[in-house]
Amino acid sequence: MRLRIIWLFLGLLAVLPAGAQVTVGDNLSMRMDGNLGAGYTADYGNAQPSDHGLGLNGNANVNGYYYNPGFFTFTLSPYYNRSQENSGVQSITNASSFNVGTGIFSGSHFPGAISWGKTFDSSGNFGLPGIQGFTTHGDTTQLGIAWSALLPNLPPVSAQYTQSSTSSSVFGTDQRDDSTSRNFNLQSSYRLAGWWMTARFGEFYSRSQIPAFLTGGEANIGDQNSTTFNYNASHRLPLRGSGSFSYTYDAYHGDGGITNMSGSSNNYSGNATFQPWTRLSTSFGMQYNSNLSAVVEQQLASAGSIAPQVNLGTGSHSLMFYNNDTVSILRNLSASFTVNRIEQEVFGTSVAVTHYSGIVNYRIQKPLWGSIMVFGGVNDQSTDAGNQGAGLVAGVNFSRMFAGWDVGAGFSYAQEVETVLATSTTSNYSYQASARRRLSRHLQWYSNFSGFHTGLSAVTGSASHSENYSSTILYRSYSIGANLSKSYGTALLTANGLVTTPLIIPIAVLGSNQYLLLDGTSWGVNASASPFRRLTVSGSYARAQSQTTTPTLTSANSSQLLFAYTQYQFRKMSFSGGFTHLMQGVGASGMPPTNFSSYYFGIQRWFKPF
Repeated sequence: MRLRIIWLFLGLLAVLPAGAQVTVGDNLSMRMDGNLGAGYTADYGNAQPSDHGLGLNGNANVNGYYYNPGFFTFTLSPYYNRSQENSGVQSITNASSFNVGTGIFSGSHFPGAISWGKTFDSSGNFGLPGIQGFTTHGDTTQLGIAWSALLPNLPPVSAQYTQSSTSSSVFGTDQRDDSTSRNFNLQSSYRLAGWWMTARFGEFYSRSQIPAFLTGGEANIGDQNSTTFNYNASHRLPLRGSGSFSYTYDAYHGDGGITNMSGSSNNYSGNATFQPWTRLSTSFGMQYNSNLSAVVEQQLASAGSIAPQVNLGTGSHSLMFYNNDTVSILRNLSASFTVNRIEQEVFGTSVAVTHYSGIVNYRIQKPLWGSIMVFGGVNDQSTDAGNQGAGLVAGVNFSRMFAGWDVGAGFSYAQEVETVLATSTTSNYSYQASARRRLSRHLQWYSNFSGFHTGLSAVTGSASHSENYSSTILYRSYSIGANLSKSYGTALLTANGLVTTPLIIPIAVLGSNQYLLLDGTSWGVNASASPFRRLTVSGSYARAQSQTTTPTLTSANSSQLLFAYTQYQFRKMSFSGGFTHLMQGVGASGMPPTNFSSYYFGIQRWFKPF
């Protein structure tokens, strides 16, 4: 019976009409197009029971309006059983989704919009910084509501509410990676007596379950909510200048089961900028934060940490005054100077530090040499006890075209750069190079290389390093490419994976068990071809190996992903086939590596009934 339905469906594909916009009644106007397909699919491995058989798949796009586009518009975008093997959906599993959006009263003073979407069994990624992450699969739901009040001669007001939830699992483990969030924002802006003023109020809530397959023990589940109010005002000043003032209030609470955090902070800032001469600009400003621990905790929470514990002492706060000056000495020569005075209360002790920096920039642009920019300078800092030492700032950027080559390179180095804590400094360097060459009329080669290294100057083991290399060769409608990435250093464990630690301060100060060391490498190759019209063939292979380390557990991890796809189009129909193979293992999970393979071949037909 099922086979008969499939053959009947294939017959319908051949006779589906193409149409134009349709009007239903006097007020409803719609357009629709999409793809319908049928084919044979099979999957096997130890990730799920093996299965095979004939099945249907497809997607549709419906849009239109009622009465008038300025009154009510709508879009619907469902798809069913779509994956990278039979369509452009980037999922290794057969995913289905339904998305709907509406626009309401867009031509009035009270425009609004509502959107909702649900995705089933779609693959995702549990990220690793700088290299290929772990493949996941699960469901996602999203809701968005936006409304505005745009009344004449009154401040415009807009409100947005978003809600999302994700529930997924990581291949090769038996743990869930779940998260839920709700976000509400209310904002307005207005110009009065030469002042441009903006205000925003926000409420944010999240609940996350961070899997513990890299750290051992139980999954970390926590709730976090925060309230934010921000006001900003700016005005033009003499000498081609401008001034601004900003106030921000943050209150937050986090419950991580074992750890809890709560607090609030008041942030004030002011700035004045002047350009008394076309070659000279100067700015003065101040920033005050009433709770330095809260600033660090909230930035970590925004990165995905659950109830991070940051202890900078009772009553920690920070006050900074600064001055920045830039002068153009010659056409290609400029210099900038900065002075920062920072006063902080940290660990019950008052600390005052003055940072100085001066940098000279020189640019050369000649047909023979190409474009070269060189900069160099020094950083220095001193406390009331005396000078704390100087550091170097230097770099060069180069680009030039010659004999068919287009090349570029750059390097920068910064030593003893200030961080969140006035007494802690960091050093970093980065480098990059690129080359492009047209080898013949139809043959081209591209290549890129980059790297970055950073770490606290006085803390051993705080460094992070990453490198990336990629190369591609293009010949007519053929291409082949390769990439290599390496990364090591301290990372923060979140519901979305490992992320680079967002703040360069000692981990001991952060006081959280969500940090681990990562050392990993990933590489891959890809190719695509269109040997003749209407036929495309593509494939890729990626492999990653990493090791994560906590004080009590070391996990050796690996993943391999192979993908191949081909499509041949004839008129409004197409034949497609694909193959996917995933092998992924997480050493600390105690489970055997996941082995998952699937393939598909079938036929699709584009349609546009109206």
